[in-house]
Amino acid sequence: YQVIAIERLAGLEAGTIVTKELLVAKNLLKSANKPTKLLGDGDLKVALTVRLDAASESAVAKVTEAGGTVELAGAGA
Repeated sequence: YQVIAIERLAGLEAGTIVTKELLVAKNLLKSANKPTKLLGDGDLKVALTVRLDAASESAVAKVTEAGGTVELAGAGA
């Protein structure tokens, strides 16, 4: 997995749908073709919809606490 810390998403607008393609466009990831995992390092204050391959339990909790949702590929989402 390539990883991204939740704190890197803090600058996005509320309501943003976070995908690998968006993160590459914003220069937060190098490749949209590699599996990506969200890690819970840092804080998140805006509600986002996160659509990535994997996420740590703490990352899911922080996104949910901020009013957002996490949809993981292959998890029936």
